[in-house]
Amino acid sequence: MLLSKDAFVNEGDDLILQINQQARAKKECGIDVINSSIGSLYDEDGVLSVPSTTNKYINEISILDENKTYPSCQGPREYREAVMKWVFKGYYDLVKDNFETYGAYSMGGTGALFLSFRNYVDTGQTVLIPSLGWSNYEAMIEQRNAKYDYYEMFKDGESIHVPSIINKCEQYKKEGRIVILINDPCENPTGYSFSREEWVELINYFNVLAKEVPVILILDIAYIDMEKDEKSRLFFSLIDRINKNIMVLICFSASKLLGIYGYRVGALIAITRDKQDIEDFKKSIPSVIRTSWSMANKGMAASIPYILNDKQLEQEVKNNNEMLYKRGQYFYQKLKNIGLDPLPYKAGFFVTVDTHKNAREITEKLKDKNVYVVPLKKRYLRIAICSTPFKKLDILADALNECINKE
Repeated sequence: MLLSKDAFVNEGDDLILQINQQARAKKECGIDVINSSIGSLYDEDGVLSVPSTTNKYINEISILDENKTYPSCQGPREYREAVMKWVFKGYYDLVKDNFETYGAYSMGGTGALFLSFRNYVDTGQTVLIPSLGWSNYEAMIEQRNAKYDYYEMFKDGESIHVPSIINKCEQYKKEGRIVILINDPCENPTGYSFSREEWVELINYFNVLAKEVPVILILDIAYIDMEKDEKSRLFFSLIDRINKNIMVLICFSASKLLGIYGYRVGALIAITRDKQDIEDFKKSIPSVIRTSWSMANKGMAASIPYILNDKQLEQEVKNNNEMLYKRGQYFYQKLKNIGLDPLPYKAGFFVTVDTHKNAREITEKLKDKNVYVVPLKKRYLRIAICSTPFKKLDILADALNECINKE
């Protein structure tokens, strides 16, 4: 065996990608399928939804010769500034006036998570992650030679289980720091978004905890622009409540926002009240980038500021948001009406159903009906309404009902 004993091997291809490939293969054979497996936004005609502003500026800017030369590791200043203004929006001045902050280009949201784990998690340390979350969190933490433990997502099936988060933090503060990952808003796979009350309670607790140990909050905002209006930036409206000895690492992805899943564009943004912590961030993050993917994609980094600063993008994002929100609310209520058990959903790409049975077995039964969804841990199914046209939602719900309740 030639592999290093420390080589990281995750058995088989990613399950989500496997299922998506199976659905696409059947579709290529002329079979009408419902592919509710992949986390990409498609319009009502089944076409990948890409804002016109995205195509316009990528086609104009990225191809310029000046954007084919080597960039800086962390990306050009114009890119980093444009992303931070987009992420913070109306709270940009609040953040800049009260905190030390800095951003760096990453290879999508996954790259931002990689940088967070690489530089802010010690070998053998425990990262707290949601009991229902993106499975790649676990694999990435394992690759870092760290550990993870779960906080329960929901209390009484309705709201975030804040006591579980607090209990886990109390359990692991003996490690000398707390690293906790929260995916909000529009969590993958549930579509849940924290309420103001839930964030206030957590921030108040983190402030108390930070008097004992440093707190690192990794906030995955991959779906931030899928939430409605002011709810999308709820966390930032409360940012001034955060005290010293807390660092927030914002993991931004342009994939969902701009429909550029394959271009791998994102950013890691650090927020803290400690200037030295930001200086350390500035020194360490480019070093990791240089020794991993080496540097930013200059063509994309040059295009993104033009895209984000074009006022037309706001309207196109709003249109996509409304399309997705209509699907989500209709489908969630439909599931409840026919006696299924969806987990709390607010907005976003996915709805999760508690089957109370073996989810993998149900997934195979659904494939026989040419319906493709993703099984999660034990009894849960993730349904990607983002890739499912509205006209197919009733068929999808009925297929789920037949395989869960009637077989």
